[in-house]
Amino acid sequence: MKRRILALLLTAVMALSLAACGDSGAAGSGSGFASAGSDSLNGYPDHSISWIVCMAAGSGTDLAVRKLVDLVDLGADITVENITGGSQTVGINDGLARGGDGYTIISMANAGIITQPIMNPDVGFGLDDLKMIAMLTPECTATIAVSKDSPLNSYEDWVNFVTSHDDFTYALTATGGYGQLGILNVLKQIGAPQGTGASYDGGAGAYQALINGETDFAILDDNAVYTNYENGEVKVLGTIYSSRSYYLPDVPALSEFGLTDLDVLGGWKFIAVSAETPDEIVDYLSGRILEALESEEYNQAMIDSGFGSFEEVIAGDELTELLEKTAVFYQDILTEYGMM
Repeated sequence: MKRRILALLLTAVMALSLAACGDSGAAGSGSGFASAGSDSLNGYPDHSISWIVCMAAGSGTDLAVRKLVDLVDLGADITVENITGGSQTVGINDGLARGGDGYTIISMANAGIITQPIMNPDVGFGLDDLKMIAMLTPECTATIAVSKDSPLNSYEDWVNFVTSHDDFTYALTATGGYGQLGILNVLKQIGAPQGTGASYDGGAGAYQALINGETDFAILDDNAVYTNYENGEVKVLGTIYSSRSYYLPDVPALSEFGLTDLDVLGGWKFIAVSAETPDEIVDYLSGRILEALESEEYNQAMIDSGFGSFEEVIAGDELTELLEKTAVFYQDILTEYGMM
């Protein structure tokens, strides 16, 4: 939080300096703030900044970044680059290879920065290679969903079912994702067998498998399943997280039933730079990016896009500590279930 306060104070000082000079500077124009930062930041920024998105154009992460770029003023033009492949590792490695001069920002999700380095130690990077700026979007949460015709009507019904059967099946949106790690954690805590998880091509594939009767239940993202829930096509029995979903406020979080270690099971998207980036540049970027993230316009865009609403933007050291805790948890679950 100290870093965040420092960044906001730095932003305020720069804004006052601009007012005194009478230079407004258009967002992304490269004017105004570039000269304002010259004394304390050695002229940074003096040319275009690249913002690498490690997912395809049109993905949720890509759309969130492009909306944020429309709102943030970094004192220079921003070019969004989609660099995909290797479950985000190609884009992360590309961004890190460009060095830590502050002219490359990287956005990624759990699978790229946490799961991949654990499962594939030769990817060439880890959390220590990045300085985290902030969450890009509010968290997604995994849910336990059943078809409308299922005899299971509550979390308690589901617990009775999985603890009394050895051969149950469930649909997953991806292998090694936070949904799979979450359900394995839940099954372990309630003393149920592992069952059989089948990975499908994203949420649509997992949802169809559930509706078609291919699996007993499915682990689906809250921001994807809530429309089907509201239409009565599925029943959502619980969210695998420490708090209730923005989109499913009447569905209990499993923490309400005494389950623990759920705060590390969100689906997160991040903004980061190379660990080699000087702290003063990180603070400069953090202050301006946080201002845009906390704006009413960006928050409404997140709601409209199915990401929900920020209760608080987790940033800086607080975000780093959360990800380090998550990495330890992922390592334990992946090891225990032989997924490494």
